[in-house]
Amino acid sequence: MLSGNLNFTLPIVAQARGGWSKTFALSYNSQVWRKDSGGTWLMGADVGYGFGWRLMAGAITPYYSNAWTLSKYVYTDATGAEYDLDDQFQTGFWRSRQSDYVVYEPSTRKLYFRDGSFFVMGSLAASTEPDAGTRYPTLIQDTNGNQIRVRYHPGKWVALENTSARIKEIEDVRAQQGFGGVWRSYTFTYNADPTPHLTQIQSTISSGENYTFAYSGGQTLQSPFSPPDPYGTTTLLNSVTSQTGLAHAFLYTAATGELTRVTLPFGGQLRWDYRSFTFGGNRTIREVQTRYLRPSAGASELTYPFVRSDGDDAVAQSRTWTVIDDPSGPQAVWYFHTTLDWRRGLLSLSEKRPAGWAPGLQFLSYGWTQNSHQNPYISSLVTTLHPGTPQQKQSKIEQDEDGHGNVTLTKVYDWGNLSTPMRTYYYEYIYDTNYTWRQIRNRLTRAGVYNGAQNIVLVENFYDCYLGVSCGGGDLLKHVSGLRQHDTQRFGTGFIYRGNVTKTVTPGRTVYTGYDIGGNAIRRWDGLGHEVTATTEAYTNHSVPSRLTANGAYEDTVGYTSWLAFASHQTPNLATRQMSYDFFGRPATATGYDGATTTFSYTTSPPTQTATLAGRWTKTTLDGLGRTVKVERGDGGGTKSIVDTEYAACACSPVGKVKRVSQPYAPGGPVYWTTYTYDALGRTMSVALPGGDGTTTMSYVGNETTATDPAGKWKRQVTDAAGNLVKVVEPNPAGGANVETNYSYDVLDRLTQVSMPRSGVTQVRTFSFNSTTQRLQSVANPESGTTSYTYNTDGTVASKTDAKGQQVQYSYDGHQRLVQVRRYAGGSERLCERVDFSYDTNPYDGGHTAHGWGRRTAAKWGGAGCVGGITWYEMYSYTQSGRMTKRRLRLGFRLA
Repeated sequence: MLSGNLNFTLPIVAQARGGWSKTFALSYNSQVWRKDSGGTWLMGADVGYGFGWRLMAGAITPYYSNAWTLSKYVYTDATGAEYDLDDQFQTGFWRSRQSDYVVYEPSTRKLYFRDGSFFVMGSLAASTEPDAGTRYPTLIQDTNGNQIRVRYHPGKWVALENTSARIKEIEDVRAQQGFGGVWRSYTFTYNADPTPHLTQIQSTISSGENYTFAYSGGQTLQSPFSPPDPYGTTTLLNSVTSQTGLAHAFLYTAATGELTRVTLPFGGQLRWDYRSFTFGGNRTIREVQTRYLRPSAGASELTYPFVRSDGDDAVAQSRTWTVIDDPSGPQAVWYFHTTLDWRRGLLSLSEKRPAGWAPGLQFLSYGWTQNSHQNPYISSLVTTLHPGTPQQKQSKIEQDEDGHGNVTLTKVYDWGNLSTPMRTYYYEYIYDTNYTWRQIRNRLTRAGVYNGAQNIVLVENFYDCYLGVSCGGGDLLKHVSGLRQHDTQRFGTGFIYRGNVTKTVTPGRTVYTGYDIGGNAIRRWDGLGHEVTATTEAYTNHSVPSRLTANGAYEDTVGYTSWLAFASHQTPNLATRQMSYDFFGRPATATGYDGATTTFSYTTSPPTQTATLAGRWTKTTLDGLGRTVKVERGDGGGTKSIVDTEYAACACSPVGKVKRVSQPYAPGGPVYWTTYTYDALGRTMSVALPGGDGTTTMSYVGNETTATDPAGKWKRQVTDAAGNLVKVVEPNPAGGANVETNYSYDVLDRLTQVSMPRSGVTQVRTFSFNSTTQRLQSVANPESGTTSYTYNTDGTVASKTDAKGQQVQYSYDGHQRLVQVRRYAGGSERLCERVDFSYDTNPYDGGHTAHGWGRRTAAKWGGAGCVGGITWYEMYSYTQSGRMTKRRLRLGFRLA
């Protein structure tokens, strides 16, 4: 909104252990031209992906103030966004003051992120390349030594590899060994153009992520300014086509190479118009003037024009404000700082207007501060609803950050009270030099919340304690042999400063976690006899858990595809669920634990997805934007029911929102719709019921919402700034003043009181919590008095006592399963009401129960001293998948 730049990005993801991944993206940015007093500048280039396009995880480019003096580095992320690294805060290290929190060390060519991961920028574009001097990552590594390796082709007229931006291979944890003994996950093929162009990406891991690229070469290139300057010819990227035949297709302005249209794989289209604008100081840029959206091929095109502060900005050096008009009428407005200091260009106010420059429904006012490293951050956000009207309501959030972008304090102010916070959250992080030296700067050690009455520590995290009693006992960092894509030499069991949480303390609970050297969590326990262990396998390169075992007894087995998609799960009872995939990596079949198989099929024009189970099928049709527009259900006899969904423009979303949904109808039958309308904030204003059965309407005043049903009955709800319901107002059925129900909450947003004033009497329900464990301690209701609860150390309920002193006590086994319930009155147990539960095996009739492992097998009650002296047994049997097949009640013998 500030720059008018168009950014279009297609992501490709590379994966490593522990769920860690990095995104490689094909991205385009439209501001490839600029004009100033120094002349016309061609900012875009073709490095092998078409003019203006780049495919990368990131890049570093040095900039010089003269032939010998380095003034800064520029970091470009995978989307093409650029950040100046112009703060040489210590010898040999450069960082940004633009809040991206990366640090570059030229001597080691390492680009660090605040989580401690880093890029080794090992590919240097040769002097014969359009991006000469720019570096690209050849190694991406996390704090457990897991690696993604990237290899690049030689630059033009250069023999050495890793001398261009053109990726040759990506090797992640899923890589397969191929020609020459090299491990690869993705390979990239280029043509023989003077600047070779990417023609194919091929997955070697059978994931279906295969793409072809088509281009138009020899395209005339000239500047968009008057008079135009010639720049020879260039090559434009025409399309990216997946293995399914679905494509992203691109169209550009004649001669200037600016992207003007994208046709999406399912047929939707995005289109843009550009214009030139000259700021004060004689700087001319190109910016998007109008955005267009066509939801599907043949659908009407929606127009989104931009209106900007041209009069002010002709003398300013940056935008003052920008308005976008939604086709449905409302407007969104953004205002920016224009002061000639660090605030210039930062968002100061955003506004949502109903239509036609009418007064806004909502203002969001942004306050900015610089942290200790001069990075700007949002320090306050004031939300104003219905500004400038008698119904105006305001709330506020304030926050502090440290020098690395970590939030250290957040204050939340309720509607109508901007002076005293209703909640204050505080956060602490690792500042130990063993971590900060390794650029690990975002590990949370403590978080809490307080208000005027309570101060609660929410969590305490302890890191990298791997051996000894203080770590929970045992050896918590395990060696794994044969890891690939891992720096085992430096990240073996002897290296501990990884940033792994090994102990977490929350109110009433402590959990310990052990890891292998690849960062996989392989053991988790609470020190109270409850433990889960995870085992990894060589066939997944020890990257995901394949066996999960609870307390050494119950084992679940999980299988994966070569690209680590879910393939199977086997329960402790040997019931199996399986998933298979087609050649394109899409689900083909899913077999449930009971053996029933669902098959999946697809079409591309129109785009549909069909799931068939036991002859019954559900077919989902998508529009050009991938949204569901029709759901059909049927069987071998044809379609039985249809549900249609239509969408319309909504200022709350760039692609609109649901307009109406049909009731299920038979083919050829009448269609009845539920129709929705929204305001500029995306809030539902009305719901018109099918068949003319009336309309439910919603109205909004500040933080109050009133819903009125078709019969005219209404209810008003009031929420606080944390989203909690604090009041409900309804008409009095007996007439007279409206009745209210009020709700109160504690600092953890738990309900503590419900107050219902009625006819001169107030009913009050209260809920209290233990100040240490934060567990529910008692509930007081006017009908039944106070019920109190006690707990075992592991958090399971030990007892419940009602207002009459009647008590229920509970016992559990080592898996926290309920094994006995005892009831007391007057201090004595009512033995006839004791219930015992059995699991895994049936101690009363072993032949009755099948597949009982991990399941309840029997319950017993009654016996001596009970009426008739009868013992009652209820026993259960199951299929492998867990469906109950038998439930038998057996009477024991009568005692004399």
